[in-house]
Amino acid sequence: MINIHFDFTNGSELSYIEGKIKKKDFNTNCLGFFSFDTEDDVKVIKKDGSYILKSELLGYSGYTAREIREGHNIEKMLRANSFKWQKEGIFKD
Repeated sequence: MINIHFDFTNGSELSYIEGKIKKKDFNTNCLGFFSFDTEDDVKVIKKDGSYILKSELLGYSGYTAREIREGHNIEKMLRANSFKWQKEGIFKD
């Protein structure tokens, strides 16, 4: 799983190039990996522990009021603050 640290850093993050070489199981701050084109699952994590998990986005997921399809640019949606951040243990209605 690729973990994107959204608003914090802990020193373990790889650069975009290093992440492209590694392909899976690393930490980064680069939002470019938050895409349906990324092979591995991606979790965007905020400092307070809330998260967005790429594999849970498709369809009507609870992250938005609308249906998400693979054609959507989820990186752009993340930058536009279009998602509801979820807390551990309270996802899915």
